[in-house]
Amino acid sequence: MGYSSNVYSVDVDLQSLVDNIKPDEDLIEGMEPTPPELNINLLKHQRMGLTWMKRMEESKSKGGILADDMGLGKTVQTLALMVSRKPEHESCKTTLIIAPVSLLQQWAAEIESKTVASYQPRIGIFHGMDKKNMSTFSDCQKYDVILTSYGTLSSEWKRHFKEALANSDTKAYLPSSKEGGKSYESPFFANDAKFNRIILDEAQAIKNKMAIASKAVTYLQANYRFCLSGTPMQNNLEELYPIIRFLRIRPYLNEGKFRADIVIPLKSNKYDKYDRKSSMKKLQAILSSILLRRTKNSIIDGKPILQLPEKIIESDYVKLESEEMAYYRDLESGIQSRAKRLLSEKSFSSGILTLLLRLRQACCHSYLVKIGELKAKQKELEQNENIKIDWRRMYRMVLELKDLVKTRVIDLTMPSEAVIPLDIDLGLEDDDEKDDKEMLTCPICFDILNLDSSMVLFSECGHLICQNCIEAFYEGHTVDEDSSGNRIAKCTECNASVKESNLIDYVIFKAVYIEKMDTMEIQRFCRDYYNPNPRGNSMIVNDLIKEDNGFTPSAKMEKCVELLQTIFSKHPNEKVIVFSQFVTLFDLFKLVLNQQGIEFLRYDGSMNMEHKNTVIKQFYQSDIKVLLLSLRSGNVGLTLTCASHVIIMDPFWNPYVEDQAMDRAHRIGQEREVHVHRILIEGTVESRIMTLQERKKELIESALNEKDMKNVSRLGQRELGFLFGLNGLRE
Repeated sequence: MGYSSNVYSVDVDLQSLVDNIKPDEDLIEGMEPTPPELNINLLKHQRMGLTWMKRMEESKSKGGILADDMGLGKTVQTLALMVSRKPEHESCKTTLIIAPVSLLQQWAAEIESKTVASYQPRIGIFHGMDKKNMSTFSDCQKYDVILTSYGTLSSEWKRHFKEALANSDTKAYLPSSKEGGKSYESPFFANDAKFNRIILDEAQAIKNKMAIASKAVTYLQANYRFCLSGTPMQNNLEELYPIIRFLRIRPYLNEGKFRADIVIPLKSNKYDKYDRKSSMKKLQAILSSILLRRTKNSIIDGKPILQLPEKIIESDYVKLESEEMAYYRDLESGIQSRAKRLLSEKSFSSGILTLLLRLRQACCHSYLVKIGELKAKQKELEQNENIKIDWRRMYRMVLELKDLVKTRVIDLTMPSEAVIPLDIDLGLEDDDEKDDKEMLTCPICFDILNLDSSMVLFSECGHLICQNCIEAFYEGHTVDEDSSGNRIAKCTECNASVKESNLIDYVIFKAVYIEKMDTMEIQRFCRDYYNPNPRGNSMIVNDLIKEDNGFTPSAKMEKCVELLQTIFSKHPNEKVIVFSQFVTLFDLFKLVLNQQGIEFLRYDGSMNMEHKNTVIKQFYQSDIKVLLLSLRSGNVGLTLTCASHVIIMDPFWNPYVEDQAMDRAHRIGQEREVHVHRILIEGTVESRIMTLQERKKELIESALNEKDMKNVSRLGQRELGFLFGLNGLRE
């Protein structure tokens, strides 16, 4: 009797899923209008998305997965749902949004800026010091929207179930709800905690069913649940299960049934073609019933889904004046001979990147070269003064590295020692492929890693990332934490588990295994390297100005001011983003802007998250029309549609990086034409960079995955020679 009852229940659940599957025409016929609570007009695909989300909440599924491509407006569709389908009871009114910590303020800003003044939801951010105002669920009920991060929710879950988890010896253990709240009761997991709606943004964060965040979200109680993710599955079918578990999609929230019906038949060779085809149909049916996905190439009414105002790109070439040109030519002449020698060597030397950097800096201002050389001598440590570097611990870890890890680091950073071939296919030269030398690229930001700059290695596997990307890497790839709260992530190169506390600065590895320093030499090196007592940029700039009896703007700076004044004259109400790779250039350019009486804001990697968020808010809400934005800090993740002009001060050889920067303004929400100005210096390395960009555009268009983007960031030997003016791109 019990068995037949279960079969009946499963059949009912499956029928409910099938009932969700409706043709796209149904979304068009009953398409929802833009809610009056919003001060923007939804695009057609967003209104269709809103219609689908409302139907999903009204179905037995009570939610689903919105899997639109990045940039199609998953956030605004979710906001439209929140304001158009209000809670039925005041006692259960709160929407809980869980997102990466870097997106919390962006969510709050989107909600505030896109709702009319007469309808402003009350927003609480459960993070940092603000948590004390929401210590109970009753406190949370005062807010229409609560925002928190996956990391904070994980900590809350561990504290709430502390005693139950302490008595378990297995990571798979899931305590019952009654076992929590003994020494600490979390507002998220208390017995009375029930939200109206829960939204998981970047829901791929829960793809590992064993990760704390993945387990924590399953304990949350709500009327409705949605997952937002452009990539709900990234590597395998098992990654879909935690999302189904969170959404409580019957009958497949039962992991045994999900694996028996879907995973095992599709993965195992023991099943025949018919069984695999049947399982694939079941998977497609599940996804069709709970998931909506549109890409930027999707067609509605015979037109592309995304129709933005035109983006007009202009290259503004500037000639250096006699003194500037003489400085550049002298520098280039000296550098070319050194570059020629380095390029002729069999082993790749990171020094050639430094030489190329100096040429690029000279195009911006001679002070950048002088400051860069001073900084190189000082070996100034990258930014965080609050972190005391424990070099002794890293030194011990280096000495204990496995042979396989040591070999990998040496192979990656010293290719002349490697047994692997050095040629790399750039998709540019059919005849010269074997002459190209692979250059190490950060797998997170895709920038080339300069071995003389700050980068770290994972002691577990030997792969490397740049120091600036540590937080972004662990924010986006954490799957677990150890007992001390140290984050554990999966290496993007080899999928090894890598612990944040086990990171090692590459300079220590290099000192031990490349330069073969003894213990006393290591101690002296580390004391000098980690305690350089450096002067800040402003002090160096002031000294240089005193030496020169005043500051003279460069040709590039003068051209930028000219462009700004033209924009202010022709488009008095429009705003401008000025991008540069060099934050030192901003230190100098602010002198020019102040002298011209041009107000500006600045956003770069030296700022904490709160400061960055304040700057973006000011740029949207104040009358200040200029934002100086670091290319590294601002080329992804930001929405800056309040600006319709972009000035790129210095070109980058990877056009993907520049395209991402332009798209901060040229994206959904932009109602004006976007004008992009590249300021370039004629007859210099910048002209050659632009030629190289055009050659690499073909790769950009076909870049479908991260490896392709990495290839764009790599420069072969012939390309490097071309940038130094030593040879052409083709023989």
